[in-house]
Amino acid sequence: MNMKSQRGDVKEAMRQKVIELSKKNGLISPETTFIFMELREEPVLGIELKNIIPISVKEMTLSDEFEEENFDVEDKTGFLYKTYEGTIVEEKIQKLKGDNLYLNSKYPRKKLLRIIAKNQFAEGAFVDYEDSSTEDKVETTAMVLLAFILGDEDIDIYFNQLNKSVEFICNKCVDEDFEMEDRVGKMIILALEQAIQNGILKEKNAQKAEKTLEYLYDLLNKRESAKEMLNNLIECSLKKNVASLFTISEDGSCINEKIVISEERNSIFNMAKLAILMVLKGMD
Repeated sequence: MNMKSQRGDVKEAMRQKVIELSKKNGLISPETTFIFMELREEPVLGIELKNIIPISVKEMTLSDEFEEENFDVEDKTGFLYKTYEGTIVEEKIQKLKGDNLYLNSKYPRKKLLRIIAKNQFAEGAFVDYEDSSTEDKVETTAMVLLAFILGDEDIDIYFNQLNKSVEFICNKCVDEDFEMEDRVGKMIILALEQAIQNGILKEKNAQKAEKTLEYLYDLLNKRESAKEMLNNLIECSLKKNVASLFTISEDGSCINEKIVISEERNSIFNMAKLAILMVLKGMD
């Protein structure tokens, strides 16, 4: 069946399957050859146009030696294209500088944070779709918290929203029905610890966060699968722990993360990841 000849729900279902298989097998396809897509309305034609922008920028290695490395001022932060052969199309490399400038212009961190903040649900959660599972809501909300906290922007305007998010996380992740993966547990721990350390919480929420952290550490300590992760939380730098939340290349030398932003309100998780990656390189 040819996807190009299909329309409506059938075509969309096929497109989503292509994306799923591409991500799962590390293959490149017409649906996954980009990490950023601009949707704009053409005023003359009255139609929506798509502008696919391939972004390819170096990310950091996760080795301890790399953390002490001095970066060149011309070095650019960003993402690594993933193709089947592990190569990057030459034209895309040539467009690197211009694409990065465009990305920074289109979605600077402050704008990302404003867009994310506008899409908080009444319960305090951030998530791409309201009917998502509780686990997805908690994971996305924790990622959003890190996105706000890790930068050096003034986030006082988001004080009440962030506190509401912390309340949501604390209430949900201690529920006995909450199925928490080790990686998500680490993300929550990092988010709550940074929220406490940065003093963005009301006293009652700071206390609630501390109790939740005790619960999470106790829970994860009982899991053999989480032993190394907990050890890394103690021994490794914040930068390295945050970087470990992303997709790492096979040789462990860089972050190899794909980010697609289509409709902003349904791309909250990816926008939060993008906001974090923008500041990750400059972290101590």
